[in-house]
Amino acid sequence: MTVRTHLASMERRVIAFAVGFLILLAVVLVLTVAIEGHSYAAIITMTVSLLLFVAYHWVGLSNRNYAIGRVITSITVISLKSGPELSALQRIARPSIRLLWLLTGGLVAGFTRQPMFLFLPLVIDTVLLSFHPLRQTVTDIVCSTTVVNSPPLQPHRAPAGPMFSSGDAEFGPKPRKHFFSLVAQRFRRAYTR
Repeated sequence: MTVRTHLASMERRVIAFAVGFLILLAVVLVLTVAIEGHSYAAIITMTVSLLLFVAYHWVGLSNRNYAIGRVITSITVISLKSGPELSALQRIARPSIRLLWLLTGGLVAGFTRQPMFLFLPLVIDTVLLSFHPLRQTVTDIVCSTTVVNSPPLQPHRAPAGPMFSSGDAEFGPKPRKHFFSLVAQRFRRAYTR
């Protein structure tokens, strides 16, 4: 089995990103409606949107259960530097760099007055996801991370036999036998001779 089989597919990554994006979009739309008519509504909405993007992804990287898109698609972000767990720097750098990378397309499109450049970061990431050996995007390469399939949940299985004996010293004194079991034991001894 190769390493590539454990890497998250492009489809799973796109779905996870889309779910997160839709959640953030819903929050931003509610915010936009709530502050409509305010003199700085556009600036407030843009600032909160950018901070919310970073905060949402930082929380999702800090606790895997809060990354709704990644939970749904059963994928996990891992570090290639410090073992599977992301460092504090990677958890904040990854969403920040992703945001800057996505905004780069908007800046290039604005300077060149070519709207097609708006999607340039997405096209480059798609090519990298298709051909890079570790299926890394630009953000993954900069942050030394990659995305893998989460291991499936395992059913709980009880042990086949007792895991300790009553004579083990670590479990304290031997348990006292119940009164009725002592009577039954003496009864058996008396009548089996």
